[in-house]
Amino acid sequence: MSGMFIWQFCDCRVTEGLGWLLTRAGTQNSKGMVDRYRRPKLAYTVVQQYFK
Repeated sequence: MSGMFIWQFCDCRVTEGLGWLLTRAGTQNSKGMVDRYRRPKLAYTVVQQYFK
């Protein structure tokens, strides 16, 4: 079996946890394909090309 899935669709704020989690810029987890306002990033178009 093979396939793929999106690990994190959108950016989110890190509010849980202590220590290094709170040292992120703006307490943001910015690994998503779209930003927190759902605006597409470069990764969004790359993934979109794979699914077309």
